[in-house]
Amino acid sequence: MLVATLIALSAVAAPSNHQVIQPSPNAASVTMGRFWDDERRRFIEDARRDQVVAYRQTVIAHRVELADQLDRLIAAGDCEQARIVAQHAGYRDIREGVARVCDARTPRG
Repeated sequence: MLVATLIALSAVAAPSNHQVIQPSPNAASVTMGRFWDDERRRFIEDARRDQVVAYRQTVIAHRVELADQLDRLIAAGDCEQARIVAQHAGYRDIREGVARVCDARTPRG
């Protein structure tokens, strides 16, 4: 009889440690809210990055145009006008470069 009871008990399924988790509407909205927050943050970061790239491209284009203009003025021997243009441009490195080139071209003595 004891053997039959043990066999009967072993035939019964053991309780499972696995739980069935039902989706919670509150948890889903929190997760989706985080997802949308991340999406908005990425969108803003991309927009700022695009603005920085556009600004840098504009500055580079302006500096190239300015360098061409100054090269033409210096090649024509108009160092005074080149100095004035460089002064108004607002770029210290360009202003110093023009001054250095014009000083080297001006005969000393």
